[in-house]
Amino acid sequence: TGPNDPIPDTYTDNILGWLDYGATQQTKKTNTVFSVLPTITICPEFNLKAELSYRPTEYFQKRFIPVRNYVVDTWTSTSNTHTYPSSVREETRHSDFYTINAYANFNKAFGLHNVSALAGFNQEWYQYRKTWGEAEDVISNNLPTLGMTNGAQYTGDNFEHWAIRGAFVRANYDYAGRYLLEFSGRYDGTSRFGKNSRFQFFPSFSAGWRMTEEQFMQDLHWSWLNSMKIRASWGQLGNQNIGIYPYQAVMENEGNYTFDNSSLSTGYAQTKYANRNITWETTTVTDIGLEATVFNGLNVTLDWYKKKTKNILRDAQVTGALGLDAPVINNGEMENKGFEINAQYVNNIKGGLFKGLNYN
Repeated sequence: TGPNDPIPDTYTDNILGWLDYGATQQTKKTNTVFSVLPTITICPEFNLKAELSYRPTEYFQKRFIPVRNYVVDTWTSTSNTHTYPSSVREETRHSDFYTINAYANFNKAFGLHNVSALAGFNQEWYQYRKTWGEAEDVISNNLPTLGMTNGAQYTGDNFEHWAIRGAFVRANYDYAGRYLLEFSGRYDGTSRFGKNSRFQFFPSFSAGWRMTEEQFMQDLHWSWLNSMKIRASWGQLGNQNIGIYPYQAVMENEGNYTFDNSSLSTGYAQTKYANRNITWETTTVTDIGLEATVFNGLNVTLDWYKKKTKNILRDAQVTGALGLDAPVINNGEMENKGFEINAQYVNNIKGGLFKGLNYN
């Protein structure tokens, strides 16, 4: 408005007024990583290693919304519909993430026999907390704090945590780089499942044969064939990413309830069915493949694979008449299978300005 209007020098409800408005929001985030990587060498063939890390995070946000009066209608009155009452809100979050990996390595050659092994332990745990407070009717715009208010006040918090723990092992053997064998396995447990079903073992096996290392292949004198390997593998993987407390009967705030028809009490109720028998979703992968390099640069890979997932973790279908949300269950299977063919040519430029440059 102008200086001669009934309410002079005041913004109307327009974009310029909102741009000049004094609402503020300040956010500060801090992420830190502490890590230690010790190694102890017992002998050339045997060593111990560890990976220890701690990652804390901090988050703070403060938001202040003062009252904004703007001219309405015939420019003879003001309104503060969007911003009344004024409010201030502060929110703090903190999380801690710990990781421990400790393992032993062994490598030894016995003539043409090469043996290596690895065994270790893994643990991760995470905890998170959020606390917030909000208050209305700020006394002074120059000091917008939760304690300097006259209106309603609200508070809330949230806490969650999860953890996984497991042991793993891997063993490799090869004879003269010709016959290759590998076994690996993991025994993992997760806090997302109940005590009777949270641990499971996931093994895997693989074998390979470098045919071009055999004497009978070398006697063929196939100059176009540089290398060829046949391989096969079978293994299992587990999935436990389904939320944090799916097997527990969690109580939630569902509003107020009266027990005497005069006063109200805060009410809590279970909102979702709990299934204490859920366990790992398991995926089994089988693969048979051929790798070959021909003509000094053409790499060809052929694979047949079969991937089957069992005990799929999902929400069940239930009727609304039950009154609670569906629980998480292990149900369903999915299978993928097929062939994959990949060809890649790798070489280098023989002369000119870009001599020696590799290209694909």
